[in-house]
Amino acid sequence: MNVAVSHAALAQSLTPGLSATDVRKTFGERTVLEGVNLSVQRGEIVAIVGESGCGKSTLLRLFAGLDTATSGKVSVDGKVSIAFQDSRLLPWLKVWENVAFGLRLLQAERKKQALAVLEEVGLGKLWDAWPATLSGGEGQRVALARALIHHPAVLLLDEPFGALDALTRIRMHALMLNLWRKHGFTVALVTHDVDEALTLADSVVVLGEGKVLDQFTIEAQRPRNRLDPGFGRLRERVLGLLGVPAL
Repeated sequence: MNVAVSHAALAQSLTPGLSATDVRKTFGERTVLEGVNLSVQRGEIVAIVGESGCGKSTLLRLFAGLDTATSGKVSVDGKVSIAFQDSRLLPWLKVWENVAFGLRLLQAERKKQALAVLEEVGLGKLWDAWPATLSGGEGQRVALARALIHHPAVLLLDEPFGALDALTRIRMHALMLNLWRKHGFTVALVTHDVDEALTLADSVVVLGEGKVLDQFTIEAQRPRNRLDPGFGRLRERVLGLLGVPAL
């Protein structure tokens, strides 16, 4: 596994899909982000890793436009969609209605588009189901479909696989990569799982106490072998920054 450690230098010469420049975010007297700088190439998957409370989700909310920076600049190239760890489906709406929620189209067209995107995520047969009847993985597929129906240029994922069992997570990883290859959107994935980050991402940003501790690109082709020595070295590098011993 070959690794180029100067992600910042590389990104400067490429068109960014999203970027943060000297971003600071405070809530009252608490500083959550302090001087964050990063640039993500258009069409790239970036994983943002770090401990709880380090500012990962806050940074994603800034990119999504759900919050504003106290100072600094956030840029996003194109339309943005976001999916969370909780699928946040409306229980009183059928699956297809959840996917089409917010589309300003006639109902027939809304339904047509919803069914098409549900087929993409492998849930075409459950279009008329109620959210309460879905498994966790199915709920996350619906959440992805709801994000995809808006044809985003940037897809923001906030711990979308964190609550899933191991086998379902593997299937969701494969689905996400297939959708990314098909649509070519920029992906920013927030995760606590270092192995997940190293398996899926083109580049990794390590946050700690609101600051960027490290950022690097991964040049290894997919699928990646977690037993590869290069994978292990990167894992140790990230865990070391986070103060976690490698097992």
